[in-house]
Amino acid sequence: LPERAEQAMATGQLVPIEDFVNIVLPYLSQLTLAEKPLFLSSFGRWHGEEEGVIVACNTASHPIRAVLYLEMSDDDIYKRWQGKDHIDRHHRTDDSIEILQKRLIEFSEKTAPVLDYYTDLGLLIDINGLLAKDEVTNLIIDALYEQACREQGII
Repeated sequence: LPERAEQAMATGQLVPIEDFVNIVLPYLSQLTLAEKPLFLSSFGRWHGEEEGVIVACNTASHPIRAVLYLEMSDDDIYKRWQGKDHIDRHHRTDDSIEILQKRLIEFSEKTAPVLDYYTDLGLLIDINGLLAKDEVTNLIIDALYEQACREQGII
């Protein structure tokens, strides 16, 4: 990763889109990934970059077919963070309450506005992030299956 990308991650900020695209697009364009479904995390997450991300994914032959949004309030995120065993976090350098606060501000200011864009395209799938891990997983699988069926005209 470029140094500024690592610095952004370490301080709780999102990696600048130029770095993100320069890292991810060559990876997406690999022949070994052709015709395979991919699950990308935090891609197209800033307001103003969403259209470019759609074009970039289409160019790499991996069009975006769904965008998952795990809904949780800030209070619930704080409670979950406080309740997690730090061993589960692998002692990450970016694992602090200050970094979490910065990430929530980044989300509110830069990511939340993107949700309407993906909703308007019929891509956004809301998932209740407060449920148990297995329930969330099942809801995601069911929602992606339903989205795929809709796309194929089955539903």
